[in-house]
Amino acid sequence: MNPATAFLARVFGAGAIAIALALGISASAQACEVISKVQVTSGQISPRLDTRATAAEITERAESVRPGFADGITFVELGHNVELQPGQYEKGCRSIEVQVRLFASRADIYVARELAPDSCRWQAVMEHELRHLQISQRALDYGASMLRDELSSAKNKFSSRLSDFGSEGTLREFVSRATARALQVVSEKSRAGDATLDTDLEARRMDALCGGPSVLSLQYRPSPTALRN
Repeated sequence: MNPATAFLARVFGAGAIAIALALGISASAQACEVISKVQVTSGQISPRLDTRATAAEITERAESVRPGFADGITFVELGHNVELQPGQYEKGCRSIEVQVRLFASRADIYVARELAPDSCRWQAVMEHELRHLQISQRALDYGASMLRDELSSAKNKFSSRLSDFGSEGTLREFVSRATARALQVVSEKSRAGDATLDTDLEARRMDALCGGPSVLSLQYRPSPTALRN
């Protein structure tokens, strides 16, 4: 029994419970929320360039993904922000404006310090790593679009009492779970795109750019502390 119903029962007797329920004063009614507006955006990825690591250090980090020498890696760490802005009551339910932003909380490009910035190989590695960032950006944009569609389609779902929606629980829990699913899709699409780019064909293309044999620069997503000083 919620506080409002309990108060009526104490003051007016047990019969008031039926009146309270008829008036919609129940736990589920008080928890009722309806999505009035959905805004989901994706941030522009802005990378940080780090040229302090040696090729040997980069290779060590990259070997867990693909064995062999590497002179460049990229790391992208995903982040998100969820805000639920309460509005007026609509048909007994509080209207909620849902705002979600997906972004890269960290985006680092590592290029081996042995490479001179004006060298052909340095430019080839940078061009390769920027293509990985483009893959991540497209995946991030896709995830935001997917989440926007899911939340928009849920507007009517929450226009009645939340007790009807079982395991989804509150609106905040629903939005949090939907956001987590979207971020998982972003990660999977990024990895799939990275694998498509990091091929022997790409290695040969990079070789041809600089007129001689070299080694493929690998996309790699290390642990949050990897290569940090």
